[in-house]
Amino acid sequence: MTSKPLKPCNKIGCRNLTQEKYCAEHRQASSENQKYYDRHQRDKKSNSFYKSWAWRKARDIVIARDNGLCQQCLKEERIVPGVIVDHIIPLKQDWSKRLALDNLWLLCQSCHNKKTGRERAGN
Repeated sequence: MTSKPLKPCNKIGCRNLTQEKYCAEHRQASSENQKYYDRHQRDKKSNSFYKSWAWRKARDIVIARDNGLCQQCLKEERIVPGVIVDHIIPLKQDWSKRLALDNLWLLCQSCHNKKTGRERAGN
């Protein structure tokens, strides 16, 4: 069985190569950050939703539909891999659209951060 090719760690500025998303040095930190967010910032209703089978299925469909590319960057004629399936209309605004495929799109980390920042500034 062949192994995955090595690729750069997703941690900004890290030059380590890995077969996973993050190198061994940054894998633990990423996991701890996500656990902290889930425990202290995300509400229980959303947290259980993001762990559900229905969300994982919808997420997989969106990644395939968007060909693994950031849709915002694609509009700007740039080809960037997408890493986050995002709700166009946030869950907190309209819970009923949580699994609507037309309310989901794939974004890169940068575009997701910009969109989230704009949403928070507007509230």
